[in-house]
Amino acid sequence: TFNLGPFYVTPTTYHNLLVKTDRGNHPIILGPVLVHHTKTFRPFHYLASTMIRLNPRLVQLRAFGTDGEPELIKAFRTCFPHAVHLRCMNHLRQNVKDKLHDLKIPQNVWKDFLSDIFGVQVGNHFECGLVDSPSDTIFSAQLKSLKERWNNLERSCKGSSSSPEFHTWFLTYKSRDFIECALPEVRTK
Repeated sequence: TFNLGPFYVTPTTYHNLLVKTDRGNHPIILGPVLVHHTKTFRPFHYLASTMIRLNPRLVQLRAFGTDGEPELIKAFRTCFPHAVHLRCMNHLRQNVKDKLHDLKIPQNVWKDFLSDIFGVQVGNHFECGLVDSPSDTIFSAQLKSLKERWNNLERSCKGSSSSPEFHTWFLTYKSRDFIECALPEVRTK
């Protein structure tokens, strides 16, 4: 959902299964777009229910992805109760960057946090991050093991007398998003 002054714009996209690119992929096509004044349940529900009314086969939707807008998620879960909800990795990454910025952690240190969470390419090898955890149990254990590292990274930027906040924030506000909407077992569904 994008904020355009007094309006919000929520675009939808889909893979066009009737067309293939030169690489054999189905292109992503712009679908219905909602222009609305509030980010409440009602306009998002209108979007989803209208899509179903115009194409009843959409009730069989297998997955939908969102930017994390709570009322959008609620509306789509209501209209597509059997679909898997995925979170956009770019938006999750931006959420983390925004929090690191809010905590006044320098950008040159962000890479350590981002690598731990999203993984990092090292030469020809990809080192997995939290988001690549094969289960919620492993995710939780790895997150717990990162507490001291993240606290030390934060203290190194803000002084040893400061009370670290990032790990607690991530555990409280983001871990559920990752477990329910971003881990490989969810993406595979």
